[in-house]
Amino acid sequence: MKYGTLLLPVFAAGVLFFTGCASTGAVTGTYEGPKGMNITIYGDSCTVSLEANATTGYSWEYELSDPEVLTCTGSEYKENRHKKGMVGTGGRQYYTFKAGKQGSTVIVFDYAQRWNGGNQGDRIMVNAAVSPAGTIVFASND
Repeated sequence: MKYGTLLLPVFAAGVLFFTGCASTGAVTGTYEGPKGMNITIYGDSCTVSLEANATTGYSWEYELSDPEVLTCTGSEYKENRHKKGMVGTGGRQYYTFKAGKQGSTVIVFDYAQRWNGGNQGDRIMVNAAVSPAGTIVFASND
């Protein structure tokens, strides 16, 4: 009986610690999508990373089939490390999404030159869902 009494608070503390990780920035899952896409999931938020090269005039844009399921909270382009004076180097485009209501949505990422007559590049479609617990899950739609 003494062991049961002692273990219950330890078990409860462990449950609280691990369920709290999702909202403290701990990685809860990763997903490698098509064409160099990487997704890192942090429970109720995620970061999508896409290969890009801003020097070509191409850029990524996205569209959500249900913007109440996920909300984009940030976007940033980061150039790859390179030797000083080197031009035309690529990088990665990062999007951060936050879980909204429970349900599913399709994220369509388009890589194109946005000016009139510009070229259309890659298109990536990814299925995303928010679970009843508020966590995000992904599956490719290619």
